[in-house]
Amino acid sequence: MNNFVVQAALKEAHRVIDREKAIHISKDDAAMLLELLDNPPAPNAALTRAFERYMKEKYGEENRSAGQDARHESV
Repeated sequence: MNNFVVQAALKEAHRVIDREKAIHISKDDAAMLLELLDNPPAPNAALTRAFERYMKEKYGEENRSAGQDARHESV
């Protein structure tokens, strides 16, 4: 009996976790998301500053220009 209860609880827990992982969006929202993935907007000033700060922290001041070149190559 105990094993049955544990298995039933485990099955229900997996069902709840699977349900919570799913993101439900409308067709319009899905279309907008796909459009943004295909044609991302240009980075704004705040994103550019954040990227430069990240590159400086990760690679140091001397590699900052190399990091900027890598950013342009990946776009």
